[in-house]
Amino acid sequence: MSVFDGLSTIAESASGLILSPLRTAGRIVGTGLEAAGKVVGSLAEGDLRGAANNYVDGVKKQVGNVGQHLKDEGSNLKGLSPATATTP
Repeated sequence: MSVFDGLSTIAESASGLILSPLRTAGRIVGTGLEAAGKVVGSLAEGDLRGAANNYVDGVKKQVGNVGQHLKDEGSNLKGLSPATATTP
């Protein structure tokens, strides 16, 4: 790995670190809107069980969004480590 490859990896990780919260916020908003639409649709049909199931599914997806965000942040922080920029 050359110095330029290491610097490229660091730059990529830094941009990922900056953009990751924005991507996660977009996922959270999208999942919230999707779940809310399903819940409201089920309630409009009088299906309380379906509404509850849709709500639980939405919560599970939100937990997945947060878990993915933490994984992305960990990968980005790992890419910023000084060992990344050094040559073997």
